[in-house]
Amino acid sequence: GKFLYYYVETGSLITSNDLSSQTASVKSASESHVHHGDELVLIVAPEENRDGFAGKKCEDCGEIHDITLLPSFSDGLSFLNFSWSEDNEKAYVHLHDSLSDRDMVILLPIMKEQATEVGCEQAGTYRLSVSFASYSETKTIVVESPLGHDFHFDHFQWSEDHGSATAVYECTRCHQQESREATIGKELFSSANCEETAIYAFTATCGEDSETVNVAVGDPLGHDYSFLHFEWSEGHESAYAVYECSVCHKQERHEASVSAAVLSEPGCEQPGFYHLTASYDGHSEEIDAYVGEPLGHNLVFHGFEWGEDHTYAYAVLACERCEHEERILIASPKVATYDLK
Repeated sequence: GKFLYYYVETGSLITSNDLSSQTASVKSASESHVHHGDELVLIVAPEENRDGFAGKKCEDCGEIHDITLLPSFSDGLSFLNFSWSEDNEKAYVHLHDSLSDRDMVILLPIMKEQATEVGCEQAGTYRLSVSFASYSETKTIVVESPLGHDFHFDHFQWSEDHGSATAVYECTRCHQQESREATIGKELFSSANCEETAIYAFTATCGEDSETVNVAVGDPLGHDYSFLHFEWSEGHESAYAVYECSVCHKQERHEASVSAAVLSEPGCEQPGFYHLTASYDGHSEEIDAYVGEPLGHNLVFHGFEWGEDHTYAYAVLACERCEHEERILIASPKVATYDLK
């Protein structure tokens, strides 16, 4: 809805919906102000069959003055190239007007958009674009160097035998991990014995970070058993070969084979007497000992014995194997009886 006006007397260009309200202010300002700035800025880009305009923009007031006509491409205008300031803050289009045989350099607006965000390994970049008529150019610039990783210690990674380890560090921003070789210290924590392996304390160190782990190394020494003696059960029915470790004095028992030769058979009141031999793994021991329990008497009824006045009687019991007898008093009998049950 706005119109572009060129003020002839001052060489100024204005845009307005109302020409009458703008021309006076432009004229007044131009008469009391000296413009500064020699760079041409693009106002309207020319086309194949349409002229364009460029002008100088005052560095103080921002007003565009000294308007220059840009002929159309069909009238002899040629595009040469784009150029950029060293800091990439400004971009220019270079043109040649064949009718007047002159070169022109015009400042262009720059379109700027972020291309990549800055990261640990990635620079922050912006994509800069300029265009003039049907020509355009895009370049990517680095505006922020990579941040670099912010590594912090995470854990130690041990080898299977704990002979080596690496310290693992992780970046707090991108979580990338980095491994660093650790130095290893080894110290005996507890010696090996017959049943337990040796324990070593392994310490991994990387800078100010360290970790100590206790690790079983090797195998137990094992017991050094040697024969000690035979141990008989209370009734001599069985025997055990006793072995003892020369290192820790732990004992273990193995059942021995026992053979017996009768010296005297068991009796009613006395166990059998035997010559016993215990054997195990090349070791043996011989003893003479009673084995088991006495047989006990096998009493049977042999009759009654009466007192002189027949006021009492005895039931007489005799052992079938030996001469042992037992008498059981029966007082005041009417009929002398004895129940063997």
